[in-house]
Formats: sequence, structure tokens, C-alpha cells
Amino acid sequence: MIFASLLALLVALAYYYHAAIDIDIFNTGLLDLHPILDGPEYFSGAVSILRYGEFSIRIGDDFLPSRYPFGYSLFLVPFVYFLDGSDIILAPYIANQMIGLIFLLGTFFFFFLQRRFLGAGISVGLLVTLPAFILFSRSSMSENLGSAAILLFFFLLYLAKKRDGFKYTILASSLLGISLSIRLQYALLTPALGIALLLKTRNSSSNILPLKLLLIPLTFAIASLPLLLCNYITVGEPFSTGYDFWVPDSISFSPKFIWPNLQPIWNEFSLSQNPYRVADISGTGVYLTPPFIILSIISILRSLANTNSKELAIISSAISLFSGTLLYSCSDARFFYPLMILSIFSITYLLEEIFNRRNQWNITIKFFVISILLFTLVGFPSAAGNPEKLAFSQTTSLLDETYLGDQSPSYSSIREYIEEYECQAKTLIITDMVIPYVSSLLSEDAVVIPATDNHDFRFSNQWKFGADDCDQYIQRFLSRGDRIIFLSKEKLNTGTAPAFPDVSNRVWKKLPVSTDSLIYELVPVSEP
Repeated sequence: MIFASLLALLVALAYYYHAAIDIDIFNTGLLDLHPILDGPEYFSGAVSILRYGEFSIRIGDDFLPSRYPFGYSLFLVPFVYFLDGSDIILAPYIANQMIGLIFLLGTFFFFFLQRRFLGAGISVGLLVTLPAFILFSRSSMSENLGSAAILLFFFLLYLAKKRDGFKYTILASSLLGISLSIRLQYALLTPALGIALLLKTRNSSSNILPLKLLLIPLTFAIASLPLLLCNYITVGEPFSTGYDFWVPDSISFSPKFIWPNLQPIWNEFSLSQNPYRVADISGTGVYLTPPFIILSIISILRSLANTNSKELAIISSAISLFSGTLLYSCSDARFFYPLMILSIFSITYLLEEIFNRRNQWNITIKFFVISILLFTLVGFPSAAGNPEKLAFSQTTSLLDETYLGDQSPSYSSIREYIEEYECQAKTLIITDMVIPYVSSLLSEDAVVIPATDNHDFRFSNQWKFGADDCDQYIQRFLSRGDRIIFLSKEKLNTGTAPAFPDVSNRVWKKLPVSTDSLIYELVPVSEP
């Protein structure tokens, strides 16, 4: 059984390498850092920390708050630091590939070191064939890092239960406070700390002082302080976020969001993912397969039926996270990603019980569950692409790079400009791309502004940038004799003309490039 589990690990690692690492990323659409504005702002925050020593996004001469917490951007800093030039765009992908590898090894050795070799092989197989795991391991988003923090939180609660160690509860409390700097939604797990506190109070002997129990909320509060301080510095209020600055009243929790949040899960089960969504950016457009959902439900019901008081904090944490996500105003199955990975452990426990206690299970039930496991590993039935098509195997579809899109139009234009025309001099860059994305890839001498009023940052009540502001920048740079460049995400022969600002006595001259990128310079009318 030891060799079988090690073989399962080797197969999983080989599959992970081909699906998430060995991809020709420069010839895919991944380098646009979609979805907007998640990827560009995380990346821009990391570059800003390195360049300017502050967590912000830069638009023109303004340094503005990001709508997202600083944790993931801070994590990306060392990856950005060790990459050169425009290759810094690879930072989020290398980071997520590394986290995915840690997920695989950590899941395997969690069971292997307990001499649960069957569970080690099953769990690593379930993880590597989970579509969401592959998609986020080759994405620019924060799902992998956030889920890693949550998995470690649950692992510490598991150790606290198994070894009855108070220190593990304290560490879990600290980690949860830190994880808020990655995803604010993880505050939904705080009820678990309250339950842990109640359990410790009930089970405490006379030599455990109440002050010791207060360490649980105290460590959580201290670990949350960096986020509160960052909020105060960037938006002026410790309990306000960049979302409040850019899109007021956009985050809320209400029972009316339950069905919109359940519907994506149902769509995964019914193979009816028609609208283009985040899952389509990094692959096939699928997070879960129907057999995985069936196994998850069976195993979770089994776990709930066997729950004891020591496991109450763990179970309540999962229920709290699931319930809070159902009430969240932003609906996407990706917000259930930590729970998808946690369910793998529940499924593994169920399958271990089936294989190790054969006489307690009806042969029909065992055959049914094992069949569902095989369908899960193959990824059948499934759908892939947008518009979606039925696929025999999601596991093989994830190896197909055609689902990753054509070469990134934005990145290819920026790289062309950097290689051919960028110089160490003040330059005004006007663009129809995402401003922080362009600004982060260019040098500090480049001042990047939007070309039109219809940009991605137009919804703020506290910061505005319109046509008049664009004209003021143009006149200022013209008066100093500095270069003014227009970078377009459009390509030659697409039939879509760039949205140039009109400037009197000036024309936009297309610069010669070796590709189909559209790069223009503002020159006097008389200049050929």
C-alpha cells in the first residue's frame, strides 16, 4: 500500500506539471491578468510596495487605494523582486503554481505521515483532478493563497482537537486574523473561535485562568491590526476598505443572495454553464464535476452524523463559511473553493471507512460510491469551453491549452513598446487598457492615464478622472516637450479604431512595430 500511495503521488505530480506548469503562457490570454480588476490590482499592489514603499495603485500622478486587501500583493513581492523587466508579469503565476504544489504535497503527507496510505493516494488523486485546483494554480488570483490560509486554520483546529492543545487554538486565532488581509470574507470563520472559547471554558480545570482563554480573541485582534492600520492609512477609516472608496455599498450580506449563490453550484452539477465567467479565463470554465459534488454531499452528511463535541469547532467553521458565502452579494462558485478542498478530506475519510470496514457497508452502496470515485477521477460527465460543449473527461480537457485563449493583446502591446520605444525619460502614456496594469509594467518615468471617461475606475464618489483631466495632462507634457504615447489593446485589422483624445495642431502617428500592436505617438501636424 505504501508503494501504491507513492505511485499515486508521482502520477498526480506529473499531471499537475503538465496541466498547471508546463504551459506556453506567453502564447495564451493569461497574461492579461484577468479578471478585471482582481489580477491587475493585486499585481499593481506588489509593484507599488517594491517601487514606492506603499500599498496602492497608480493612475497618472495619483496614488490611490486598491479595492482589495494587501495580503496577496505582499505575498507576490519576492516573486516580482527576482524577475526582470516585463517578465514580472509571471509573478502571480509562479506564486500560484508553487502554492498548488504545496497543496499536493501537504495533502498527501497529512495522511501518509499518519500511516494512512490509502487515504494519501485517494486524497492526492481527488485534489489534482479537481478542476478548480488546476484553474487557480495557473491563474493570477488570490484563491490559492486564501485557501491555503483557511486550510492551515482548519489543520490547527484539527491538531487542537486531536492533541487537546490550547496553543493550536491560539495559533488558529492568529492565522485567522492574518487571513483577513487576504480575503475579508474569512471573517465569516470567527464564530468558530467563539465555539472554541466556549469548549475550552467548559473543559478547563481550575488551574486554567480566564485570562488565558482571553488570548483567543486577543490574538485574533492583534493579528487583524495590520489590515485595520492599512485601511486607516489608505482610505481614512480602519473599518472601511478600498471597495468603499471605489464602489460604494457594493458589498453586503442578505438572504436574497442565497439562490444566486447556490445557482452556480447547481449549474456545475447540471452542466449548464452558459455565461462567460471567471472559470473560463484559466481553462475549461468548470470548477466542479457532478460526481465530485455527489461524493461531497454523501461524505459531509456522514461526517455530520458522526460529529462529537471535540469536532464542533471544525464543523461550525465549515458551516459558518458556507452559510456566509451563501449570503454574500457577489455570486461565483469560486468563493466556495476552500470548502471544495476541505471536502476532499471528508471524502477521503468516507472511502477509508468503506475500504477498511468492509463488513459494515452494503455491497451495493460500496459499489456505488467507488463508481462515483472513478467518475470523479476521470471527470465524467463534464462540459468545457464557452460556449460549452459536453466533454467525456474534464481531466483530459484541462490539459488542452486551447482553452487558455489566444496571445494576450494587452501584454504583447506593452512588451512591444518596452522593447522598441521605452526610454528613461518622462513619458505620458494614454491607454484604453487597465491603468494600474500598464503602469506596473512600465518604468516609474511613465505616467499612465485613461483615454476616455469610460474607464474601469469611474464609479468612485471620491476620485474622478474625465476628458478635462486627460487634456490637462496632455497640455502639461506638451509644454515641457515630453513624449506622449498611445498604447491600445486593439490590434491591427480588427476593425476597431482606438479612442484617441483630440488635440489641436497634433496628430497621432502610428509607430512601426514588428507585430500587429497599435502604438502611436502624438506629433505636430506638419511632421511626416
